[in-house]
Amino acid sequence: SSSFVVQDLETHPSPCTSSPRTTLGVGSSIMARFAQLLFAVGMGLSLANLGEDGGKKPAKKPCARDVIQGEFKSCLETSDMDSCKKTFEDKMLESCGVELDQTKLMMQQKEAAQKLLAECKMKGDADACAEKFANITGSKPKEGKAGELFDKFESAKGSAAALGDKLLECAGDKKACMEEAKKAMMNMTGKAFDDAEFEHELMKAAASKAKDVMGGCMQNATTEEEKKACLTSRDAKMEAAKASGKNISDISDEDLRKFAREGAMDDMAQVMKACVEAAAENATAKKACARRSDLKDSVAAAFGEDASKVKDSQVREFLEREAQNDVMTMLKNCEEADKKLCAQQAKELRAQASGMNVDDISDDFLEKDAKEAMARELGDKMKACMEAAGDNQTKIDDCKMSMVKADLKKASIGKTNWEPSNADIDMALKKAAEKKAGEVAKDCKGARDQCMDLLKEEAAKAMGKKKEDLTDVDVELLNKKGAMDAAKAAAEACAEAKKDDATATCEDPFEKFMEGRKAEAPKDQAERDALEKKMKVEFAKDMQKDVMSVCFEKASKELADACMANFTSKLEGVADTLFDGADAAGKEKKLKRAKEEASRELVGEEFHVCMKAATTEAEKAGCKEDMKKKAKVAGLTEDADDVEMRYRGKSMADAVTACNASMREECEGQIKENLKAAGMKAREFGMVKKLAAVKAAAEIWASCKENATNSDEQCDMLAGKELASVSGAEGTWDDKAEEVKSLGQALLDGISTVLRKLDQVDVDAGTSGSACVDAETAALKTKLEAGALAFDAANSSNATVRVRGCSLVNSKAQYMASVLASLNETEMAMLADKLAELLDGADLAARRLGRRLATVTDAYADQAVQECAENDATCGGGSGATTTDASTTTTDEDDKGQTSSARAQGLGLMMLVGFAAVGFLA
Repeated sequence: SSSFVVQDLETHPSPCTSSPRTTLGVGSSIMARFAQLLFAVGMGLSLANLGEDGGKKPAKKPCARDVIQGEFKSCLETSDMDSCKKTFEDKMLESCGVELDQTKLMMQQKEAAQKLLAECKMKGDADACAEKFANITGSKPKEGKAGELFDKFESAKGSAAALGDKLLECAGDKKACMEEAKKAMMNMTGKAFDDAEFEHELMKAAASKAKDVMGGCMQNATTEEEKKACLTSRDAKMEAAKASGKNISDISDEDLRKFAREGAMDDMAQVMKACVEAAAENATAKKACARRSDLKDSVAAAFGEDASKVKDSQVREFLEREAQNDVMTMLKNCEEADKKLCAQQAKELRAQASGMNVDDISDDFLEKDAKEAMARELGDKMKACMEAAGDNQTKIDDCKMSMVKADLKKASIGKTNWEPSNADIDMALKKAAEKKAGEVAKDCKGARDQCMDLLKEEAAKAMGKKKEDLTDVDVELLNKKGAMDAAKAAAEACAEAKKDDATATCEDPFEKFMEGRKAEAPKDQAERDALEKKMKVEFAKDMQKDVMSVCFEKASKELADACMANFTSKLEGVADTLFDGADAAGKEKKLKRAKEEASRELVGEEFHVCMKAATTEAEKAGCKEDMKKKAKVAGLTEDADDVEMRYRGKSMADAVTACNASMREECEGQIKENLKAAGMKAREFGMVKKLAAVKAAAEIWASCKENATNSDEQCDMLAGKELASVSGAEGTWDDKAEEVKSLGQALLDGISTVLRKLDQVDVDAGTSGSACVDAETAALKTKLEAGALAFDAANSSNATVRVRGCSLVNSKAQYMASVLASLNETEMAMLADKLAELLDGADLAARRLGRRLATVTDAYADQAVQECAENDATCGGGSGATTTDASTTTTDEDDKGQTSSARAQGLGLMMLVGFAAVGFLA
């Protein structure tokens, strides 16, 4: 037996069969090994109602499937095709009780041919391989470059099974077997494989062999409990380990569930392509292909469930994903000079896998497909890289710079001779980690803490990082994004299913989101409803961003608009699904808002990633210029600083609300550091946080108000709760209610919003104290008056100070004030810098009566900004003099009755000289 597998290989009982399963070793025939290839998860394994619409299934009999399949493969290589098929069909019915229709037979042929083609090319006899493939499939080979591309595609589809068999049959030691297998892959592809790339191919081989074992197990299972047990089968782990040169302990339950799911997708796509090919030009027959009942059997088997539980949308989702994978498989095998031809061939594949017309598939549509598939596969590739590299950082960096860059170039159909930047690479790795997070959420069945720990490990590998490099907020945000991807996929698949059949059954996107988050929806119906409506706007927004990530790469707004037009029908169809409870006007308002916010968030996100990747001032300046260009292409009219501030606010709100209540203060600190790493000044975080809290509360308020049965009190309560969650401050609703509801009404009415800057710097002094103290409020006021007076003398700003009170923020006293001044934005920033510097670490009034007052731990100062409906001229006031913050008085006896302005004037030149002496004016 294969000596490099660390596992005893004696005959042992299989949990899925009634008789012992003998582990095959050296000398096992290729036929016996191939026995498990063709009937994968769900594809003919638990068939019901086959025939043209699936047909009928006779009673199950003892099934010698392994022998029958091996004979079929051997026959295909040497005998008449019709005779082979007839013998195979008869024996499958007689021995296994499975009646195969012509579509299934075509699929079986194609899978066999793909594996044989890969095996043939692995031997280095490429010239005869294409002809052999054509003979088996009965198809006429394509000529010229197109023929070469399809030859590469078909062999790539069969390579995992062929590689797995090669390792299973290898009689040498581990090193020799691996070198031989690597050489075979080089023969097949014509390129060298480094350790990381080969490790990825080995895991694909493991998946191929494991899914075959799980498929056999599933066919014999009669209950859901038995079916689910198949998805964690020891036999499947053993086969995967042997096919990849790993130990059985290296194959996890999560791995097997992923293998089963992806195996089902691949087999369903093969059935779909065979069905579409048979339908030829019959549009009705093509549409019927996606409704074959055996496709639901495959989905059911992938989850270990009964087919009656499978929704029509799940079938569409599986087919869509594998169609995307086919696109990327074709593009990966293309040279730069052949991009145009590759794109055309990929369109033909896409049409065949989905029943679409080739002419309806644009280059932009294809590129979006490719990038989706690339992100998923990149996560697997980076995981393989990390495991192959160990602690060798040079190898890890090489994966990022070479492998990621190569995949980006392949997936970017609209770009030629393009070199991805470090920011492009980091963005691709971020997307890969998000996809990996979604996979973990699907496949991990343990407690939330266990799953989140696994997510942290897997996502870190997908990004080329160590587990400890990710913070809690990183993990929660990745989980949230993965859950949103699951929700989007459900919504998109539902829209496609209902387009062909209005009665199609669908999964609920919000339920998919909560399932992915490993969390329960709120018990209160009004709160649940408001959260669901808010999240559905987020799903729609995220779908817009997926499209914009392709379209905003264009050179002009006109080209970007034309690109977006290619997706209009699809996006509107998904919006109909997400907003099915709203009338036409309501849907239009939500979609408009989703588009506007998506464009700002995408531009902001790309700038953020670019700034984090930049290591020099020149690179940072380049990020700014790129952001301005991208904003122009996106049609954004607000300045870059506003786009950046909105993105920061959204990041802050997402981070804090993603974390549970006990973690929120820690998560707030982590997102603050994240934003600082991308160029935010520490002093600016206070204003970012205010914008975030008000916007988050406004979104909940608007979502609540959509339901006419909810009372004003209910909606105010929910908005106040959200405001407190994001701000960390209790009891602030009364002060912010008007601002929140004004913005919420704009969102509800579909009115665009703008950021308005006020003629004042807002100051927040977070302290180490656990209670608000009047004397400390007065001390803050005194310090700010001195600072304002000193700055006024140097800049003629007529600055005055208004105290806004104190709140407990994350259980610590935070004192708030505003410094009103007639300054331009640059001067406002200078004043904010000086005030933050003045307060940083300050002791508010030092000692009084022997007690040390609270020390300033967080000094925030920035020009005040308010988000307003664009048609509301009163919002924001436009001047500090008209702000709703009233001029307050301090509680110290000597300050009673004096306004901040009067107090500042009373300090006179003595205070000015004092601050000059400590360098305040420097």
